[in-house]
Amino acid sequence: MEWIPAPFSLLDGNPFQYSDHAISTLSATETFNRGIQIRDADLCVICGLAEPPALRYCHIIPKVEHDTWQNLKDRGFVPAMAKSVEHEARNGIRLCATHHSLFDAYYFYIRWFPEVVF
Repeated sequence: MEWIPAPFSLLDGNPFQYSDHAISTLSATETFNRGIQIRDADLCVICGLAEPPALRYCHIIPKVEHDTWQNLKDRGFVPAMAKSVEHEARNGIRLCATHHSLFDAYYFYIRWFPEVVF
C-alpha cells in the first residue's frame, strides 16, 4: 500500500493545543517541532521517506513573512490564537533534505483550498 499523508486543515480547530501563558523562543521552537512530528510522524510528506535524521522541519510561509501571516489571521484563514509565523506548527511540514531544498527554491508549492461555510 502506498503511503499518503493524512489530511490536514487549518479550519479543523486547534490540533496543537497551547496554553495561554507566554513561552520562551526555545520552548516555542520545540513545540513547533513536536507538533509537526506528531502530525507528520517520521516521514517526508512528499515522498514518504522514513529517515528521521534526514528529515527537516520546514515552514510553509517563510519565517520572515510576518505581514503575510497577520493578513491570513485577519482574514480568518489562520486561527486568531495561532502562534507567530515561525512558531506555529500548522505552518510547518516535515520534508526530506531533497524536497526541502526543492520547496525552498520554489520548484513546487503547497496550494490550500479552504472549504468555508458561511
